[in-house]
Amino acid sequence: MFVQHNDLKSHFESFFLTQASSKQNMVWKGIWAAIVRCIWEHRNSVVFKQGEVDPEEVFQRAQLKLWLWT
Repeated sequence: MFVQHNDLKSHFESFFLTQASSKQNMVWKGIWAAIVRCIWEHRNSVVFKQGEVDPEEVFQRAQLKLWLWT
């Protein structure tokens, strides 16, 4: 499945919680960015370095990235 650049941008922009404050939404968007980045990096590892698909590793890396960012 191929995702267009503009689809990714619209998905990010729609990642908004109406009941949350602007600071909470900033954290929420950070979570989105960390997950998408980890998925991207893992995909590149699988495609270009013959890595193995491991959803648990993606989740753990996203958690670590969020922890380091905060």
